[in-house]
Amino acid sequence: MKGISISLLLSLSVLVLLLSYWIGKELQRSVASKKISTILYSAIVILNLSTLGILWYYFSNPQKIRLAVDYLPYYRITGLAVLIYVSQLVFFLFSIFGMLIQKRRSCSFCLRIVGGIYASVIFIYLLHGWFLDPFRIRVMHLPIKAEIPAEFDGYKIVQVSDLHLAFFKNHPEVISQTVKIMNQLEPDLVCYTGDMFNNYAEEMIPFVPIFSRITAPDGSFSILGNHDYGDYSDWKNDSLKAINFEGIIRQHQAAGIRMLRNEAVTINRGNAAINLIGVDNWKDKPNHRRGNLHKAMQQAKNDHFSILLTHTPEHWEKEVKNHTHINLTLSGHIHGAQAGIKLWGIKFSPAQLIPLGIGLHNEGNQILYVNRGLGCVGYPGRPGMQPEITVIELRKK
Repeated sequence: MKGISISLLLSLSVLVLLLSYWIGKELQRSVASKKISTILYSAIVILNLSTLGILWYYFSNPQKIRLAVDYLPYYRITGLAVLIYVSQLVFFLFSIFGMLIQKRRSCSFCLRIVGGIYASVIFIYLLHGWFLDPFRIRVMHLPIKAEIPAEFDGYKIVQVSDLHLAFFKNHPEVISQTVKIMNQLEPDLVCYTGDMFNNYAEEMIPFVPIFSRITAPDGSFSILGNHDYGDYSDWKNDSLKAINFEGIIRQHQAAGIRMLRNEAVTINRGNAAINLIGVDNWKDKPNHRRGNLHKAMQQAKNDHFSILLTHTPEHWEKEVKNHTHINLTLSGHIHGAQAGIKLWGIKFSPAQLIPLGIGLHNEGNQILYVNRGLGCVGYPGRPGMQPEITVIELRKK
């Protein structure tokens, strides 16, 4: 986990002071009783400055963060800051607009009222997204029509991504419920597309018996995501980092999950077969290309329907699409931006602003699906973006 730069903390401090001052002025205008407005203003100032002080305490020292083992306190203060400041910022923007049209006093007053309503709605939305949405799992059913052997018609793949198990340290029941739902879906194959961990091998230990309950005839397979190498911590030496990484691989094995590291396996049904290919994390940066698709594909049969597990969706754009015969790629990484909204038939998530950020994409006969993830990282909420289990059913064209 990374810290917040001092320049960003200073900018946030200026914003918080501005919000506190402005809301105080608005309270003086809107509340008839000076005593009540003073009490409310004092409460907001104390809340804002206390939260700001905690932010400085936790985030001003990047080295301290990178040495932390428990990230939950950092997530909680991030959640608190987002909850308090975003709702106030919404009210502030409405008030500013009201000030610009001050000549029409009735409109200015209405805008302040509307701003207060919107700020309250945003507050409730964020509160709900913090304390409820991360634990309300949804199942996404995804039928895929493709040129597959008749023996694989109706073949079910359950995909889970970005669990970030440390987030569920105090909520093991969520992982138990996840596994229960996965088994109820009766999958033929289970795939985890990276970021099982935040940083440390021990994060998975309490959950190994839970994952061991998964039943799928063709087994459970996993790949590594960017958080699965221990890169987000400062290690005293390379040996400790290597031991941690060995532990990450070992925990998968203990849970009955086979790790695919730039390799391919064949899944058979009678006389027919398909390829399952898995690669290490791949980023479009020279020092982050651990994934070796060329090596993995050397083990795959060219004439078989092929499924690729790769953590980052950009890999599909750069090396898979129009470059290989891979039919279906499963990714994660983006988390659906851990935020979204569904209202009056409108669906929107900031992840839609990211190329290949969410959902289903295709190019000719090549398909990419980007799972919305199960866990949280950085921010402890998922407002409007529930954790996702994807069940993919292959259907013969």
